[in-house]
Order: sequence, then structure tokens, then C-alpha cells
Amino acid sequence: MSSVGGSRYTPPRKQTSYSGQTSTSSHHSGPAENHLLLCECGIPAVMRTSWTPTNPGRRFRGCLGKSGHYCSTFEWVDEPGCERCMTVIPGLLRRLSRSTADAKAFEERIRSLEGRMRNMRMKMYIIAIGAAFSYFVMYISCRPR
Repeated sequence: MSSVGGSRYTPPRKQTSYSGQTSTSSHHSGPAENHLLLCECGIPAVMRTSWTPTNPGRRFRGCLGKSGHYCSTFEWVDEPGCERCMTVIPGLLRRLSRSTADAKAFEERIRSLEGRMRNMRMKMYIIAIGAAFSYFVMYISCRPR
């Protein structure tokens, strides 16, 4: 068992079925993404993308099966990436992850500052109302009768 795209799968068996036809290889003529890959359990295999260090960005098809675990049906849709891809893509994914985390932290900071700003504005209104009330009381009490 290996991990692909954060999910577990079982390596493929020799026979794979394409729309009811049995084949002894997971490779076939024509673009792989145009073929409907049916698992032995009868469920169409879904296309996913692997983000493992050994196959970053490589698309594959696998059957999630009725129980939610990968069945034996597995097929790579894309050819393996070049050596440079395997070093560049993981670095880019790490940078993207850090940037996403930074963006979330900034959004949280903005929400916090907006809350503080609302509180300060409310205090300002209360002080202004208090000052106006004090002025009114002083005006009433100091006025000649």
C-alpha cells in the first residue's frame, strides 16, 4: 500500500476494465483522459492529482470503491514528470502553503483590528454622548432664572 494524494490505495492488479472491455495493461492508445475507466466493482474511476514528492502534479485515475477505500483499479493519466519538475514543484507547493498560511494570519489580524476599531468607535460615541449630556446639565444649571 502506498499514499497517493493524501489517500491510501492498493497497487493495481494486472487486469483493468475500460467500459466493460478487459485489458491486461493499464496503458492504451489515445489520450487516457478520454476513456472511461471502470473498476471491477463497477464504479467509474475518478481522476485525481498526486502531490507526493515522487509524482508531484501527476494525474491518475483510481476507484474509491463502495467502502471509500481505493480498489485495485489504478491508472496514471500523465507521463512521469522530468527531474527538474520533481525538484521545483514541491518547493513551489511549500511556498504556496506558506503564502496561504500567511494570508490566513493576515485575515485574522484584520478581523481582530476591525473588532478593536468597532470597540473604539463605540467608546468614542459614549464619550461624545457623555460630554454632550454634561454640557447640557451645566448649561441648565448655570443659566439665570
